Amino acid sequence: MKRFFFSAIALMIAATACTESGIIETPDSYGNPIVFDTYIGKAPITKAVDMNGVELMKKNEGNGARLYAFLCPKGQWKADQVDFESPYMDGALYYVTGWGYYPKTTTGFKAEIEEVYWPGWSTDLAFVAYSLNADDSDYISGDNTQFTFTVQENVSEQVDLLVSPLTFYGEGGSETSVNIQLYHLLSRIGFKVLATPGTSTDIVISRVSLCGAFPKQGKVNLMSATNVAGAAKSVPSIEAITTEMESQYDLLTDKGFSINSSECDGTSITDAVSIYDKGLSEDNRYMMIMPGTVSNATIEVDYKLGTQSQAHTARIDLGTTNFKAGSAYEYIFKVATASIEFSGVVEGEWDEQAPVEHPLQK
Repeated sequence: MKRFFFSAIALMIAATACTESGIIETPDSYGNPIVFDTYIGKAPITKAVDMNGVELMKKNEGNGARLYAFLCPKGQWKADQVDFESPYMDGALYYVTGWGYYPKTTTGFKAEIEEVYWPGWSTDLAFVAYSLNADDSDYISGDNTQFTFTVQENVSEQVDLLVSPLTFYGEGGSETSVNIQLYHLLSRIGFKVLATPGTSTDIVISRVSLCGAFPKQGKVNLMSATNVAGAAKSVPSIEAITTEMESQYDLLTDKGFSINSSECDGTSITDAVSIYDKGLSEDNRYMMIMPGTVSNATIEVDYKLGTQSQAHTARIDLGTTNFKAGSAYEYIFKVATASIEFSGVVEGEWDEQAPVEHPLQK
């Protein structure tokens, strides 16, 4: 019989589940086990680390995926045909010596891998998953198909959120591979520094603040996006709730960013150095914000150059900006160390964003 297996391709690591099911006493009365290809479309990047295959395997660091599977009639691959009341599978995908499914218990997730079998030839399954790093009451409230996600005010407590569409599969005559693709639902904000070429000046940035009216919460409906083999795939989304707004997110609150201009000088944005690479706290490198259009958005930067004793504040006026879900915005501070000028550009890392020049008010 086929079992549930969990594997990853490219970014992903091949693995197998290997223990006997303790729940299903008579597996012969069910269908064959299921094979999973659990993978990520783009390398999911949290505000702290690149969630590549190695990071995804770190079971004890909150990584992996929260997984549900629901019954639906054979061939009826529509959300309104799915029995969402009683999940057929409710647990986590973790990597230990291999990828495995760990059922949910009253105190967390079961310590051992559980084998689960197809429910039979007359019934299909609909799978959905989201990233386990967000599976916490501080971030998610609601049931297993619809929940509210909260962006934390403190940047060091923010997390990325990845969600899969509702993905339908039925047991085939041979081994059936189930592919689950996770998508970024938030917008990621990062920062780099680029200095005047040919200079050697110490640059100290003590505060970076993103200012504007940002929704703190959004609704996620796991039934709203579906992935059916042979049909157009829809992508999950988050619907912003505008009753509660955040006016400012602050980066570098625990440690300033220091660099000599000779380390980041150049004539193009590819010569810029990311704050990510400068040894800051892993919990304080990026901002994760609710996607959507923000009016009168600005970035404020407190900085000093050379031997200056007093910090200066530069203000980047972003105007009306549409922060897109699944897009990374990298703001590059172009520091002219001779004349103390300051400007900024933005480029993308997840879904590509064209560089745009933004003037500063000082």
